[in-house]
Amino acid sequence: MSPATEGRWVLGTRGKVASRDIRDHFHYLNDRLLPHAAALKMFARGGETFFSVVWKSTYLYAGTGPLLDAESLTGVATLGAGMDFDIYQVNEDDQVHSFSPAA
Repeated sequence: MSPATEGRWVLGTRGKVASRDIRDHFHYLNDRLLPHAAALKMFARGGETFFSVVWKSTYLYAGTGPLLDAESLTGVATLGAGMDFDIYQVNEDDQVHSFSPAA
């Protein structure tokens, strides 16, 4: 069997962060990832580090999306990561926020 040429690591916040505030989720992830930023960048060389955010809300209207603070954005930038948002309107019973970066 030859060595793998691709890989993916995922760290999510589901079940780890009770808050619905996206900043709390980014702070949780940054606290775990930033101490290892150099190693993560080395592993991601030739690939990418990416935050994929699924945002579900019971109320979507102009300007009601997620708000990120400078600390959250600095952590993403320090990792050299990209980010995307999948935004959905859901019923009250279905409302859940989850995020996971992949290196």
